[in-house]
Amino acid sequence: TLTATQPRSKMIQAAAEVFFFHFPNETLSKRLTQILMIYGDAGGRRNEIAHGIVMGPSLHKIENNVAIPLPIKWYLFPASHSTKKQSVHMKAQFQFNSKTIDKYAKAFDGLHADIIAFRNDLIAFYNSFPETQRAQY
Repeated sequence: TLTATQPRSKMIQAAAEVFFFHFPNETLSKRLTQILMIYGDAGGRRNEIAHGIVMGPSLHKIENNVAIPLPIKWYLFPASHSTKKQSVHMKAQFQFNSKTIDKYAKAFDGLHADIIAFRNDLIAFYNSFPETQRAQY
């Protein structure tokens, strides 16, 4: 089972090369290339969300020499052990708020819909060939 984005993408690309050699369709081939490009980017965002940690600064204001806590705004940051996502000075490459995560969730849903539509179009294209030609593969 392939669980990582890049090896799965490469496997799909290799299979597509063979498929489109035997059943040429430039439109479907280009759609798949675009889907795989978006899929690769989405895998990175998914990992940032799945492995990130939630933090919020504890800020206060001073009134009459009394520290009054301000509402905390929570963000998703890279985990401290994620050295690829932070600079040497611990500056995070990302900090996602709920609006950003919601935007990514909608993009993931859109990618899913594109994949399902592509799959349906690919099946219809394949089934348009005579059974004798399909039986070889």
